[in-house]
Amino acid sequence: MPLNLHDTQSLLSKLITSPEGAASALAALQGGEHTRAGGLVRGDARLSSLERIDVYADMYYYRIRDCIADDFPTLRAVVGAAHFHNLITDYLLQHPSSHFSLRQVGRSLPAFVLVFTLLSSWIGAGSLFAGAENAYRNGFAALWQPAGGWAGLLLIYFIAPRARKFAQYTIPDLLEARYNQTARVLGVIAILFAYTAIASYQLRGGGDILHLIFPDAISSTAAMYIVTAFVIVFTALGGMA
Repeated sequence: MPLNLHDTQSLLSKLITSPEGAASALAALQGGEHTRAGGLVRGDARLSSLERIDVYADMYYYRIRDCIADDFPTLRAVVGAAHFHNLITDYLLQHPSSHFSLRQVGRSLPAFVLVFTLLSSWIGAGSLFAGAENAYRNGFAALWQPAGGWAGLLLIYFIAPRARKFAQYTIPDLLEARYNQTARVLGVIAILFAYTAIASYQLRGGGDILHLIFPDAISSTAAMYIVTAFVIVFTALGGMA
């Protein structure tokens, strides 16, 4: 009896997403399911049926590895490409992807990895210019400027495990699960205001740099507009790639 579409997809999914590989997944199938799975893909003189399935299985895991590398670039840089590959391979054997979104595949990494990844990416115009200038002028007293951010990271370290138990993936989701939809809307509005302010001083900082490079040719205001246009176009092209 031929397989319907749902059964065909289910069998291929078992073979392709098995952490131990397609051969182990095929060997674990029972009776008729094992027989039907063996005939899902036609082999030839170059590649057997199982070897063809392994091509897709390898692509599946390499894609997940690459996504984790994109989410944790500092971890990859610290341990090196070879060790990172082995680390993620062992990680996926213990924590195979169980969510439809690849953004969630690294959620089972230790909390300190998540926190220090956030910390390593928490550098912008404010840290490079305003923070450095403040430290130069005021010395150790300038440490109060980033104190709120450090306290926030420390708080996140302890809150993150509890937040994961909600099975929600954004701050608005958490607010709605804990309170109501009004809290979600207010959270979204707060985030929009916060990131608008963050983006504005990043763009202004970029404009100041461009003005310093070309002080006679470009005013600071014109430079800010140029940087803004570049960021918008670059982001749009990246999103459409």
